Amino acid sequence: MNNRELILLKQLAKCWNELDTIHLERYLSEYVIYESQYVLTPLLGKIEVLDYLDEKFLTIRNHMKTKLILINASIGYLPSMSMRSCIILSQIIEKEMNQSTVLIEIKDSLISRIDICFIPATKDVMFEGMEINLN
Repeated sequence: MNNRELILLKQLAKCWNELDTIHLERYLSEYVIYESQYVLTPLLGKIEVLDYLDEKFLTIRNHMKTKLILINASIGYLPSMSMRSCIILSQIIEKEMNQSTVLIEIKDSLISRIDICFIPATKDVMFEGMEINLN
């Protein structure tokens, strides 16, 4: 992982950990693509991605008022992809945890693509940051 990639991954993780796109805005390409294996249609462009994340974060913050919800984004590496760097996004609601692998692509020193994936599986990631254990 090069230094720029680490900076961008840390900003994206901070965005999720603090539920605030202010940490991400200046690091996104105007033509960024945000795609999720959980959603059929990709988001195209910086404004659409930021609007989507702002709405998502607002929904999460509102749910936090009534139930136990924890969000954690940690940096990791995928040995199956030549130690490619990634983020493991963990969402705990009550005592159920969902995890996704987040991959980025970089063009002109900005994030040009964000992929939210269930494949590659998070169980295959080596963590750099803290791991979450519900027990």
